[in-house]
Amino acid sequence: MFEKINCPPAVSRTLSAQITGGTAAGSYIFAGPDREIKYQTALEFVRLLNCGSSRSSGCLCPSCLKPLPQTLFCSKKPGCEANPPPCHLCLSRDGKSNQDFLLVTSDKSLGIDPARYLIHFMTRKSAPGVFKAAVIRESELLSPDAENSLLKILEEPPPNCLIILISPALHSLLPTIRSRSQLLRFPPLESHAPITESDMETWRRLARFRDGGSWKELFAELKGFHDVNASKNKTAAAARREKTHAFIESLLYEASALMREKPSDRLSYEIEYMHECCQMLKKQRMPNVVISRMLFKGIPSFLEGK
Repeated sequence: MFEKINCPPAVSRTLSAQITGGTAAGSYIFAGPDREIKYQTALEFVRLLNCGSSRSSGCLCPSCLKPLPQTLFCSKKPGCEANPPPCHLCLSRDGKSNQDFLLVTSDKSLGIDPARYLIHFMTRKSAPGVFKAAVIRESELLSPDAENSLLKILEEPPPNCLIILISPALHSLLPTIRSRSQLLRFPPLESHAPITESDMETWRRLARFRDGGSWKELFAELKGFHDVNASKNKTAAAARREKTHAFIESLLYEASALMREKPSDRLSYEIEYMHECCQMLKKQRMPNVVISRMLFKGIPSFLEGK
C-alpha cells in the first residue's frame, strides 16, 4: 500500500495490516531522522484509511481527491495574541484541503494554544464513516504545557480519530506521551559513507582515554583530530565542521545497519542523538564541543569490542 513512498518495510506492514483489519490506533509516534518520509507516510496512511473504494491510485473518493490537510502554522506573528486560536494569520485552508484532516506545524515552538485547537478540532463531528486525523509535524517543539494538554485525548481519543506525532528524537517527548501512543520507528536511510578502519581507530583511542580518565591525552587527541587547515574556498572552522560531520555520518552508517539487524532503544537513542549533533554542526556549533558531548554520553556504544 505504501509502494510509492520510501517507507520502512516494517512500518508499511504494520500500517497496511491495521488498514485492512480496521484496527488503527488512536495515536502514533513516527520516530526517526527523515521528517519528510514520515510526513508522506502519515498523508498516505490517512488517505488509505478514508479511501472508499479499491484504494487504487486512480480512486475518485473524497479522501483521494483531497488528500492534503488544512494547515495550522503557528507563526507567532504580531497580532496573534489578540485573536482566539486559531486566528486568521495561522490557519490555512482552501478548496483542495480535507476539512477532516489537520496539520499542526511551526518553525519556532508549539505552545498550548495550537494544542487546544487540535483538541477542539478532534472533538468536532466529522463526515459519516470518515476518520478525523491530525498530524503534528514538529512534535519535538511542543512545550510541556502543550504536551500535558494532549494527554487526555491521546489516552481516550474520540471514535474514528487519530493523531500522529512526528519527531526526530523520541526522548524529546514526555514519557506520558510515549506511553499513550503506538511507536513506529523509521530507521535512517543508508548513506554512502561506511565507517573506515581509520575512523574506528580514532574513536577507540578517544573512548580509551575517556574510560581511563586520561583527560590530557583525550583533549590532545581531539585537538589533533580537529587540526585542519583552511583552504582557498573554506575557512579552518568550516573545514573542521565538515570533517566532524563526515565522521559522525560514518558512525551513523554503522548504526543504521545494526538498527536494521538488531533494533534496540539504546541504539535508537544514539542514532537520534548523532543526528542532533549533525544539526548542531549545521548551526555553526564548535565541533570539539559536539564530539565531547558524544563521548561523555558513551556514544556510540556499538563500537565497543570491535
